[in-house]
Amino acid sequence: MTIDSVAARVNPTSCLPRIKDEPCSTDVFRALARLSRLYSPQSLNKDEKAFNSSLETSDDTFSGQTRSEYQDALDSARVDDNEKRYAMSWLTRLIGSGLYWVDDETQITCADALLDLAGRILGGHASLEEAGAISREFRFPLQ
Repeated sequence: MTIDSVAARVNPTSCLPRIKDEPCSTDVFRALARLSRLYSPQSLNKDEKAFNSSLETSDDTFSGQTRSEYQDALDSARVDDNEKRYAMSWLTRLIGSGLYWVDDETQITCADALLDLAGRILGGHASLEEAGAISREFRFPLQ
């Protein structure tokens, strides 16, 4: 697996479903889990993490060299302003849509739960952006 193929499965511009196509609730959840992994790792709760693990296929698991390529692709996507802008825009459009087409009634993939998760990711990312750099001034006596 090349770094480009790994990046294609990580970068928001290439892996997020089109909202206009009204993706199923599971696809929306997978996309939100990917965005959470990228921009707001604390936004998934215990049940959502367990559900995400149950959805992972053999294509989603990495080992050895591929694992480091995957981590490199994640790091690259995190710092890429275009990917970040696209992801935040996608989240905003998803929330704006209200997920009117989702009729799933399960606790994790119902429209309200998905919208709540999208809001947590967007809010978590915004709070990280606003936090800014931490600077400290130390003064040590020289005697």
